[in-house]
Amino acid sequence: MNELPKWRKGFVVKDTHTNPYLNGLKPDISVFVEEDVISFTDEDKGQLIDYINVLVEHQPLRELFAVFLSDGFQFYVMAFDRNTKRCSEFTTNLKTGLRLFWVLLNASSPFTKKSGPSSIDFYTSDKRLKKFQIKEFLGVGSSSTVYKIDWEDNISAIKLFKSGHDPSHEATIRRLLNGKNIKYIPKYVANDNYSLIIRPVCEKISGQFRAFHTLQLL
Repeated sequence: MNELPKWRKGFVVKDTHTNPYLNGLKPDISVFVEEDVISFTDEDKGQLIDYINVLVEHQPLRELFAVFLSDGFQFYVMAFDRNTKRCSEFTTNLKTGLRLFWVLLNASSPFTKKSGPSSIDFYTSDKRLKKFQIKEFLGVGSSSTVYKIDWEDNISAIKLFKSGHDPSHEATIRRLLNGKNIKYIPKYVANDNYSLIIRPVCEKISGQFRAFHTLQLL
C-alpha cells in the first residue's frame, strides 16, 4: 500500500457547480490546494458594486466606502473613493480579513463610518413634517450647509441653517428679489424655522459650483 504524499499546504473544499473551470465542466464540489482556490467571480464583485452605489446614494457626505465578501476561506474587500470615483480591490485569507474588518470598525475608519445626515426634517406651512432624503452635499457657508433634495418631483437645494441664523430673514429677501424678476437669483420655494428651500440647483465641477450665482446658494 502506497503512502500518500505529505502536503505542506492545506486543502479547501468548494462548491463549484455554477463555475466552469475544468475544460468547461462544473463538478458539484472540488478539492483545491489553498493557493489554487478559484477567486470570486465578476458576478460576485458586481453585486458589491451595486451595494456601493446604494451606499453612495444614501450617504452623500461620506467620501470613502468599503464592502466585504467571504466564502469562508478567502476574504475580499472592495473600497471606493467618491472623490476619484475609483474602486480598489484586496484579497486575503479569512483570518487576516476578519482582523482587518475588526480594526476598521474598532478604529472608526472613514471606510466603515457613516458621515453626516442622510435625511433632513422639514415642517411645511401647515405644520406637516416632511423628511427629505439627501441626494448630494453641495457646499457649506458661514450661515448654512446646502444639500440637494427632491421637492415635489423637482430637484432643489435646501439650506440647513446653523444655530443663531433665522431662515425667515433670507426668505423675505428672496421673495422680494424674485418678485422683481432679477436674473440669476434662485427661486424661493419654502422655509421653516431651520431650513430654506430654493431652486434651481447648480452643477458641481471639481468641487466648485457652476454659475448661475455661486454665492447665492451659501
